[in-house]
Amino acid sequence: MWRPYFEPYHLIMVQDGDPSRTIKVPDGFECELYNWNDINCILGPKASCISFKDSACRCFGYLVSKKKYIFTIDGDCFVAKDPSGKEINALEQNIRTC
Repeated sequence: MWRPYFEPYHLIMVQDGDPSRTIKVPDGFECELYNWNDINCILGPKASCISFKDSACRCFGYLVSKKKYIFTIDGDCFVAKDPSGKEINALEQNIRTC
């Protein structure tokens, strides 16, 4: 569902929850995947500034990104649709208007 919208971009994925769970990223994506073990390793004692109890883990993605634009989504997000129900590329539209 998301492939055509995210495939052209560099993805930084920050896995919330159990770091022993393996997330498989499908082929074709330029992606960096981080979990809580990585956050602790990279930030050391400062890792506590990233909350383990909510969606604040996305802040780590902001920290490691070197890109001009950052777009975040959660696992329960859906592709945007126009009033007729046709999927639209909201990410591309947003970048074009910046």
